[in-house]
Amino acid sequence: MGTARSRNGSMKRLDELSRWRHSRRATRAHKRRESARLRLTRKKNLLAQLRQKQLARRRAAHRFCGSLSRGVRAIANRPSNRNRTVSFPKSFSFIDEPDSSLVAIATLADMRARGVGRVGVAQESCANIDLCAAAVLNAVVRKTRSLGRVVYAGTLPTDLSIAEIAMATGLPKEIGLPAPIGTADFIYHPLVNGAATGERAKRSSPADIEATRLVEYLDKCLGLYDFELKPEGQAAFAELVGELLNNCEDHSGGSDWWIAAYLRQPKGGNVGDVHLAIFSFGDTIAESMRSLPSESMLRKDIDRLLTHHRKIGTFRKLAEETFWTLLAIQQRVSRKNKLPNRVGNRGQGTVRMMEAFRRLGSTAAGLSPVMTLVSGRSQLIFDGEYELSAKGQQKAGQRTIAFNIPNSLELPPDPAKVRTLATSFPGTLISLRFYLDPTNLQQASEYAVKSSQPRRAQG
Repeated sequence: MGTARSRNGSMKRLDELSRWRHSRRATRAHKRRESARLRLTRKKNLLAQLRQKQLARRRAAHRFCGSLSRGVRAIANRPSNRNRTVSFPKSFSFIDEPDSSLVAIATLADMRARGVGRVGVAQESCANIDLCAAAVLNAVVRKTRSLGRVVYAGTLPTDLSIAEIAMATGLPKEIGLPAPIGTADFIYHPLVNGAATGERAKRSSPADIEATRLVEYLDKCLGLYDFELKPEGQAAFAELVGELLNNCEDHSGGSDWWIAAYLRQPKGGNVGDVHLAIFSFGDTIAESMRSLPSESMLRKDIDRLLTHHRKIGTFRKLAEETFWTLLAIQQRVSRKNKLPNRVGNRGQGTVRMMEAFRRLGSTAAGLSPVMTLVSGRSQLIFDGEYELSAKGQQKAGQRTIAFNIPNSLELPPDPAKVRTLATSFPGTLISLRFYLDPTNLQQASEYAVKSSQPRRAQG
């Protein structure tokens, strides 16, 4: 009897153990199923988020392409097939031919927005290529990658020196074309896209960091000629470039900016030419300035000038938008000068940068830096004919550049320097060309000095 009880107890324990094991296996299986379900749910959520981000990027790219296309009044007739070629103008330059350059850029953006699968880039007729125009085109290529795959084909300019510049702008690399020729004569600062982080007061902003990098690049270029920037020169250029990039963040309506540069030192020559491009997409300068409140003193001063120029007929040849842009580069003129009883002390970073590069970047042979500012339908050309001056100003210490001989904002500006374009750029860009001439650098003592450790051999 004791043996039977023991056997029954053992069987009971075995049953309990079996049930426990079964329950444990069931629990584990449930946990595995639940874990798999959670992983699948997370995967679905991540894929949904990814699709939403991709869709948002595609929508943003379509809006961006639309803003470029709307700025061009007439794009070439579209053939019925899906294979298209962008024909570049003889001068692909925002300094010399902003309208035709913007048409070429907008044509490529229009093709991408319509899903053209094969795009030809025909530059064989180009006799001049400006870094800024090429950099904007490169930015368009990057910003439209979310619109799907595309195959690019292209031809370089027939002029070898211009073909080298085309290679140096980085466009062949951006669109995946081979590099048939070298660019040993160039030192690059590749195209960089930066954006505001919202922490400018706490730490160095991306704009400040990039301004420092650009100054280091400029110092490297000067080193080829056995010169270097003084500490005060480094600080001055970093402040000017940083101010421009911060303005892009503050006033464009977006928050990003683009910057690129290159130095070209031709074989056998002792003078290098440097090209700098800074631009942003978004609101134009005029659109930003028009947000000034009507009760601010600055807005009242601007409205008075606008009324005056309407009476004298300035706007029969010049768009009001262009005059707003001209006013925006003046001393103490800024969208943030909103005080009702006085005008603040902001503005004029663009003109001060041109002044600095003019002193640094002229040549003994008489070549001078040239800068253009394009925003919307406005183009301003700074070539030294008109300079920032106190001439014609009633307020002591105030300097103006009015682009006319009396230097008066009450008179129309020179139409050769302040122009209303047929096309419209959706944002603001600055294209600058200056030179590095050892003879002139010896006289630019304010910013540069002979290097204590010549670096020419390192170039």
